[in-house]
Amino acid sequence: MNNNRALLCLFALIIIIGYVIELYAVFKINNYPCEDAFITFRFSRNLAEGAGPVFNPGEHVEGYSNLIWMVAMAGAHKLGLDMASFSRFIGGLCNTLTLLLIWYIPCRYFAIQGYGTLFAPLLYALFLPFHYLATNGLETSAYTFLLLLCTHNVLWAQNRPLPFSLSSFGFLLLALTRPEGNLFFAFYIAYIVLRCLFNRESLKPYLPGIFIFIAGYSLFFLWRLSYYHLPLPNTYYAKTASFPLIARVGLGVFTLKGFLTHYPYLVIFLLMFWKAGKLAAEKRTVVPVILFIAGGLYFNIFFVGFEWVPFFRHITPLIPLAIILCQLIVCSLWNSVVCSQSKRQRLIWGSIIVFCFVMAGEQFFST
Repeated sequence: MNNNRALLCLFALIIIIGYVIELYAVFKINNYPCEDAFITFRFSRNLAEGAGPVFNPGEHVEGYSNLIWMVAMAGAHKLGLDMASFSRFIGGLCNTLTLLLIWYIPCRYFAIQGYGTLFAPLLYALFLPFHYLATNGLETSAYTFLLLLCTHNVLWAQNRPLPFSLSSFGFLLLALTRPEGNLFFAFYIAYIVLRCLFNRESLKPYLPGIFIFIAGYSLFFLWRLSYYHLPLPNTYYAKTASFPLIARVGLGVFTLKGFLTHYPYLVIFLLMFWKAGKLAAEKRTVVPVILFIAGGLYFNIFFVGFEWVPFFRHITPLIPLAIILCQLIVCSLWNSVVCSQSKRQRLIWGSIIVFCFVMAGEQFFST
């Protein structure tokens, strides 16, 4: 037992060291934020210097869709920090916090133990887009971390009024970081309402949290309407005017297909669900993970359309949740194979899992 624990700790240490080296190398290779980041920086600079959140002083046009990120960069500029360097530092920090959460959530809420705990961190380390996007000066890494944090929060809160009220602040931050963050809260509340209707549960524990989110976002909505004279983000009008719904759906499906064919090992892991049977955790516990993946896919298909550069930027924040789901499926499958199947079956399924990790490694090095 002690030898197994020591070996597990050794493998965990190898993953951590490998991640640190990988992140350092990516930051060295990609030295500067991307062009879109400097658009946000200009809004941030004008805000910090008293001209307001505008691209050109006196022109009230909302050319950003990442309020919290823009305000954070304005704060950095106000303090005399370089926004490009600060944005990359926060990107790397959030990227690392996401690694910690993706390691912690399956252990804490889904009873994953032993070598199975290494599955998600290793797959996360091998998914290079996470680490590249941490260097580009945009809010993607912070948004990814907040989405995973919201998942943790609802798993922790359950139906307790005060914890759920606290978790609603996380959803509010998510929605103010990117507008589509509203969808995740909406999907979860819709699930809660349906559960209350069909299972005769009480909605009362959730009402304070719902009120906090609606009140907080309403204040922002009213401010945006009064300042920019538009109820929705400028990016919404730009996209809907350029691409009708049917075109966005077609392009969204095409982009999703491109992502899945680019990372086929994720598809193979998810397809193991039919063989895994009952997940190790209660179905009710895994619902938030599935719901948030569904909410993100809904946005990507029906709104984003063809926007894959770089590294499918709008799909990437969903991947930590997909990795956790893959981990639950594979660990459940492996436990059932070890307990009830022959050595031949263990060899077959073990080979498939190893093959998927080999594909992930090949994809990592080829990227």
